[in-house]
Amino acid sequence: MEEVILTFNVFWRFKEYHHIKITRRKMIINTQTNTLLKYHTRGYYIKGVYVKKKDLNGMIEKIPTREFVPF
Repeated sequence: MEEVILTFNVFWRFKEYHHIKITRRKMIINTQTNTLLKYHTRGYYIKGVYVKKKDLNGMIEKIPTREFVPF
């Protein structure tokens, strides 16, 4: 069995799911399971919910350079 390691630069993430990130080439990656999400007819299945491609802009945010930690 061979293993291939790929590195992606990610710039956006989902507001509700911080482990799902998006590259500049619009590839959506789940960093918990290390898989690429597949594009279906008009959108993606994210956490069991079908999300249309046109609705993604309202669900994502740019990854901040610093995160606020309350402690």
